[in-house]
Amino acid sequence: MGAEIIKIEKPGTGDVIRGWDTAVKGLSSGYVWVNGNKKSVTLDMKKPAALEILKRLAARVDRRAGKFRARRRRAVGSGRQRPSLPPMRG
Repeated sequence: MGAEIIKIEKPGTGDVIRGWDTAVKGLSSGYVWVNGNKKSVTLDMKKPAALEILKRLAARVDRRAGKFRARRRRAVGSGRQRPSLPPMRG
């Protein structure tokens, strides 16, 4: 149960904690702990094809969060808006 999370990483570097160690089946213990059930994709945001992939991903999600620069957010159509969360129940 829960959300499907797709993490977008830079080519060549990815998440810096990937290289901390190889304690968990060859993977970094910190990376596994923080990103255990997340999916990840590498996109070079300087290439138009990557921007198109990001647009397709953004069109099918319920929530977006990230650290993209303002011009990338605008290019994908999310501008400066913050994701709206549903009201808490119970």
